[in-house]
Amino acid sequence: MVFGETNRMYEEVKDKIKKSEGYSATGYFLNYKGADGQDIQEDFMTIGYGHKCVDGDPYEPRIEYSKEVLEQQFEKDFLVYLHAAERYIGDCEVPEVIKDCVIEIAYNIGEPKLFQFVNMRQAMQDGQWKLMAAELKNSKLYRTLTSRYEPMVKLIEEA
Repeated sequence: MVFGETNRMYEEVKDKIKKSEGYSATGYFLNYKGADGQDIQEDFMTIGYGHKCVDGDPYEPRIEYSKEVLEQQFEKDFLVYLHAAERYIGDCEVPEVIKDCVIEIAYNIGEPKLFQFVNMRQAMQDGQWKLMAAELKNSKLYRTLTSRYEPMVKLIEEA
């Protein structure tokens, strides 16, 4: 599969990710309320569509970057998390809606945290969508970002 094909195949999930992540042309350090109500400030900068800046990234705080540059970053990030989702899914066959949800979760929390959802993964690999949805719903992630994950839980339940 060539890059352009990957690009076209996943436009819907890309649009959902962009909507959920929001967009910022300048870097910022995210503040939010945790599941237990505590204030959390992330210790890394975020830019574009939720890109987590790491050592080696060219981005600096308080500098505005072009939409073109940040769209290219999104496309690179998307491929990273698409592959992470494919590793998480493994050899089992899943409906596209399940794959899209796993891609979105991977983009949001990263591969290491995704693989901590061991019971959700087992339910997915067993084709037990309601149990998969219940595992996601019974997580700190869901409690912290309910507005983002509630629609996803419903999609998984209905798969």
